Amino acid sequence: MRAYRTEEYTKEYDKNRLKLYRENNKKHMDEYGKLYRENNKKQILEKGKQYRENTKEQRKITYKKYYENNVNKILEYHKDYRLNNKHKISEKAKVKITCECGCQLRKDTIVRHRKTKKHIDFITNK
Repeated sequence: MRAYRTEEYTKEYDKNRLKLYRENNKKHMDEYGKLYRENNKKQILEKGKQYRENTKEQRKITYKKYYENNVNKILEYHKDYRLNNKHKISEKAKVKITCECGCQLRKDTIVRHRKTKKHIDFITNK
């Protein structure tokens, strides 16, 4: 009887058996996965880092294509976000910090400040 089974039938049969196994052993599989992730945390992080490094150019291209195809959607989302979270954004901007050079400034302007002549001179003369 087995010699007459088609390849499609075999694939479907295996697919159903695997699905049934997953349903019956879900708890065990979840525990095993959790244990595996705990025991191999460094390796998983390293693989993820390596994958991101290897696919850097491809991801850039993909993001660029997505942005080109959805410019209006993205801009609309950012506009809505700023309107809906105006208070949160202004609260973040009000936070004062002290730079390495001793200047008091807002947190949202630190990058611009680090490019100033005053900051660069202080850091180089330090």
